[in-house]
Amino acid sequence: MDLSNLENDIVVDDPASLSELMSLMSEDRSDDAPERGLYPFIVPLGSLLDWCPVERAESLLATFSSDSDNDMEFLMAYTIGLEEESIAHTFLFLDPCGHGTVCGYITLGSSHLFVSDRSCTDHRGPCPVPCDRPVPTFAIWGICRGRSCPIPFKDMIHAAKTIIRSRSRLTGCKLVRVDCRPSESSAYEDAGFRPIGPMTGEGLEHMLLSL
Repeated sequence: MDLSNLENDIVVDDPASLSELMSLMSEDRSDDAPERGLYPFIVPLGSLLDWCPVERAESLLATFSSDSDNDMEFLMAYTIGLEEESIAHTFLFLDPCGHGTVCGYITLGSSHLFVSDRSCTDHRGPCPVPCDRPVPTFAIWGICRGRSCPIPFKDMIHAAKTIIRSRSRLTGCKLVRVDCRPSESSAYEDAGFRPIGPMTGEGLEHMLLSL
């Protein structure tokens, strides 16, 4: 998991990208219903830390196995600290057939969208977000599946959206950001995300969802 790009705002700096943003925010998501309910074995890392010593939590995290060393390192080395400082929140997916082992996780944080004054000036009509100041967004920092994970990637995206929706009712924030690999973009598009602006220097696609 590479989070370096999330340190930067998504910048909408041209009329074409602004039109994409306006189209996204005008979509009707009222019928955005999943094929089935939320996966039932999801444990918030924050709740786990409230109920057991850190050492026990670390033991559970150590059951996660992945072909990606970065995903395993991030889970073990960073998620507890990010949780304790309320910078990002991780949700663990437990394998019901694996004696409570972690088979995947998602980490959610925050970011910003910045619509430049130039793009607003060049665009005719009202802008859906304020210009020349950062607009808070939710951010999916990562969706990580372990080896032999029984949960489809699309169901993990649905879980992330469900958790974020529950928080958006309290914060009023209506945008969700993810920077994904091109191989994942179709799954995010199926979930309602849309590409915004050019790809990053790391070859990732900026994508946004309007709740």
